[in-house]
Amino acid sequence: MRIKEISLEPFGNLNKNTFDLEKGTPNIFLGDTGAGKTTVFDALYGVFFIDSGVSKANREYKKHIKKRFPLDGSNVVNVRVKFEHEGNGFEIEKKWNESKKGITVLKGDSLGTIEGDKDVNKKLQEILPSNKGTFKNVLMAYQTKIQDVFEMDTDTQTELDKLLRESIKSDGISPQEFLIKVEKELEVYGDKWDFDRERPEFTSTGNRYKGSKGEIHDLYWEMEDQKRGLDEIERLETATAEINEQMDDITNELKCIGSFLDDHRKAYQDSDKRKDIEFDIKDKERDYDSCEDDFERWDEAEKNISQLEGRVEVLEDNLSNKQEKKAELDRFSELYELSKKIDIEEGKLEAGELEGNILGKEKTSFEVYKDTSSDPEGFTLAQDEVKEVKAKGILQIHTDRFHIDIHSGMGDFEQVLENVEVLKDHQKEKADEYGITLPLQERDPAKKLEDIKEEISAIKGEIKDAHKDIEHYEETISEIKNNHEISSKSEISEKRIELKKEIGSLKEKLRTMADIPEGFEDTSEFRERYEEYRGRKEHILNEKSKLLEKLNQMETPSSSSQELQESIEELDKRFQRALKIGKAYLLLKDRTQELMEDGSMIYGELKGNIERHLKSILNIDGFEIQMDEVVLQGLDHPEGYTIPRSSLSTGQKDIVALALRLAMAEYYLQGTDGFIAMDDPLVNIDPGKRKAAADTIQELSEGKQVLIMTCDPAHAELFEDANVIEV
Repeated sequence: MRIKEISLEPFGNLNKNTFDLEKGTPNIFLGDTGAGKTTVFDALYGVFFIDSGVSKANREYKKHIKKRFPLDGSNVVNVRVKFEHEGNGFEIEKKWNESKKGITVLKGDSLGTIEGDKDVNKKLQEILPSNKGTFKNVLMAYQTKIQDVFEMDTDTQTELDKLLRESIKSDGISPQEFLIKVEKELEVYGDKWDFDRERPEFTSTGNRYKGSKGEIHDLYWEMEDQKRGLDEIERLETATAEINEQMDDITNELKCIGSFLDDHRKAYQDSDKRKDIEFDIKDKERDYDSCEDDFERWDEAEKNISQLEGRVEVLEDNLSNKQEKKAELDRFSELYELSKKIDIEEGKLEAGELEGNILGKEKTSFEVYKDTSSDPEGFTLAQDEVKEVKAKGILQIHTDRFHIDIHSGMGDFEQVLENVEVLKDHQKEKADEYGITLPLQERDPAKKLEDIKEEISAIKGEIKDAHKDIEHYEETISEIKNNHEISSKSEISEKRIELKKEIGSLKEKLRTMADIPEGFEDTSEFRERYEEYRGRKEHILNEKSKLLEKLNQMETPSSSSQELQESIEELDKRFQRALKIGKAYLLLKDRTQELMEDGSMIYGELKGNIERHLKSILNIDGFEIQMDEVVLQGLDHPEGYTIPRSSLSTGQKDIVALALRLAMAEYYLQGTDGFIAMDDPLVNIDPGKRKAAADTIQELSEGKQVLIMTCDPAHAELFEDANVIEV
């Protein structure tokens, strides 16, 4: 792969900076100390190897990313890198967010868009020329860490070992010596380890061996012990995290509550008076509404009373008319009853009807009294003249010479006659008294009398109901008077006007006070909320105190779970490497002869390449390095003495480390378009050797992309036709 462009938007002290890189010549980032060269180095390492969603406690995050957040308070840093790989263009972008999870995006011509650390990392493993450990130890080196190449991690060594085995063959060692070495190494790695069951061996009592020469065995138990410790630490960290989360929640809630209480303290202080005033306003508004209602009720009652009294007057007039009519009917009925009695008595007389003829023998004059009449009827008969006479019950004929009385034979006729006379006299008296003309002309008045009685009863009922209604409305007025302690309707209006003035005055007082906050219907609701928050604040402070006490009482682990996990992972790598080596030695033990026939001196070519670079830099023949596999042990001087690595000067160590790094880079980058980045590799090399070292790096840049960070313009000038990037 080849990097084409690096953009920082922002990252550290760099913001909206874009750097174009080339291949075939060194890319030199030149700038003063603090200008941002190491910032570019961190950005390049971070964009390829530090997840945007990594834990904020991660050591690499703290080392490369956390310190790069801008000083202006921004909580986001952003790095974008464009590169080519196998003829295709790619762009990777990462944003780290200090307060939440970041963003990782990879785009490619034939790829489209991939998002998320997991999927992007998977694709980067296919693109990058080596693993993270190799970049960290070999391909990307800080100025202060250039000698770290001497202490490569297991993955880096294993990868280099694999490359060397694939590229270099070795022979020339006797099978017997090789077998002895293999068995010796197998004991170093595999003592007390059961390779068949892939587990440690145990004593006869089933316990673990306390003393062992086997690295696999010891690493296994060390790793298991740390795993058990990790469980306890994770438990403590989980409990601590839960408490801290509660503390954060409490702090945030306290902040909100405190803000509310502070912002509305004045409103609360005024709210007590406001509450009383609002209560008075509501009370007076109720009184005002009551006055309005009672005024209308009084007015309506007066109108209704007036209407009802008018109606009673009409009803009473009607009743008087009906009663007079009834009196007339009663009088007529009384005369009618007398007529009926007279008819009955006269009926008795009619039952004894008399009939006869009077023959005049000579001219004769006489008077005839018939029936019960007191007035006689006079007659004169000629000789032989006959007069027919009829009478009911009694017939009297009076002449000058005689009186003839003829009675029917029915009972006491005289008494009947007397009764009739008495009844008629009485009827006449009553008729004269009542002013009624006899004889009576109308029929029986009983039906009319019954009808008018019903009408009178109905009118009386209406009058009674009307009086009840009048009484009800009068009680209403009396109730209103008592309720308002007044004696006239006008006083209600006066009271209403006075209440309106008082309400206006109270509302004016309210306007001079702090308003209750928005969102509250009234002062009572606001005060209730304010007092609730005040109580809640006290409760939260107590809870916070309890949490702090609980936190202080918790045991503090000597290391974090992340650190212990990294330690376990490191142990696991060492264990896997030791297990792999142990299995390899076990296999070598069985196949020594075959391996010696086809085997290789895998580290010989690496050693030769390191010595070649040393010769170019030092311009001295005869230097030979001592190595244990890929680990440099010392330097054999041409004058015949050996300098252990620990005795090398800083400049010598940097030169050897540079030679070792360049030689290893040739293996890691062989067949690829990868890059190597170095932070001021010439700083500790004496001036006489810097040009040679620069030429050696220049030679590597012709085939591989090289990035160099330096603050010294003189160092940059040592490279011919370099792509110098001012920072």
